[in-house]
Amino acid sequence: MSICDKSCVKCAYFSHAGSYETCDFFLITRERRGCPAGKDCVRRTAGEKIISIDQRSFLRPPEKSEVVVTARAPLPPEAAAQANREQHRRYYARMKNELGGRQRAALQAFKQETGYTNRKLALALGLSLPTVNGWMTEGRPANWKKLETVGCKKPEGL
Repeated sequence: MSICDKSCVKCAYFSHAGSYETCDFFLITRERRGCPAGKDCVRRTAGEKIISIDQRSFLRPPEKSEVVVTARAPLPPEAAAQANREQHRRYYARMKNELGGRQRAALQAFKQETGYTNRKLALALGLSLPTVNGWMTEGRPANWKKLETVGCKKPEGL
């Protein structure tokens, strides 16, 4: 492939490769051009773009016989059990994060409305400060029955 000039535009071997104008003579014929591309080219052929057999096979969808589908071998029981545990662990971790975020947002809104801090909320509920901090940071499930005694309502979806 060589870079062409404006005299090559009407040639059947003329092509664009990105922003470059190129001669595809070698790609199509599998022979050397034997001359420089451009106005001195002796291989210039007027007409529509010539497409080689290789290019045609690339442009068409694969035949059914060309598509190979391989079946996966079943996992051994120990590996299947481990994969299943890992899948459930990821699922429950994601759910815990989602629920923890909604719970945290509801408790933050309640604390802003009432002026409670984590310490004051723990004292009002008769719980330890690490328990309330766990509700706010770790995604530990809150005790909504106790929270309703101080006026915090459980949001829908928790």
